[in-house]
Amino acid sequence: MMSRTHVAFGVTATIILINIKTGNRFNYWELIPGAVIGSTMPDVDTNSSWMAQSIPLVDDVLRKTGFLKHRGITHSIWALIIMIILAFTIRNDFMLGFAVGYTSHIVLDKISGIIKITCKCDKKIYNIVWILNTALVCRIIF
Repeated sequence: MMSRTHVAFGVTATIILINIKTGNRFNYWELIPGAVIGSTMPDVDTNSSWMAQSIPLVDDVLRKTGFLKHRGITHSIWALIIMIILAFTIRNDFMLGFAVGYTSHIVLDKISGIIKITCKCDKKIYNIVWILNTALVCRIIF
């Protein structure tokens, strides 16, 4: 999937889960950036990813040494366990959004591995999810 679709799903999952958990008592200014960064972080192991381009040392150090390969350690159950532990250890809205976004990325990659999703279909999914995001945010705010 494209990073924008991962971001759309990460933000949606975060808004839904956190709203259920807290009943509208969360800081959007921390939660949403956490979800955006978390939902793109697993693809730090891909040259073309937004996250890899944002962190210059990743390509130079980790990927060239062979430590990171796509859908390797950053897409593993161990990465998910670490994210969940961090979310419960560092108790703030940013980290909670990060953990939910990260988890949604892994889940979507697993689903897209089972169901082959084309770029055309990815764009439609992206548009539908952002409409859902807008409706959710409007419902929460109003």
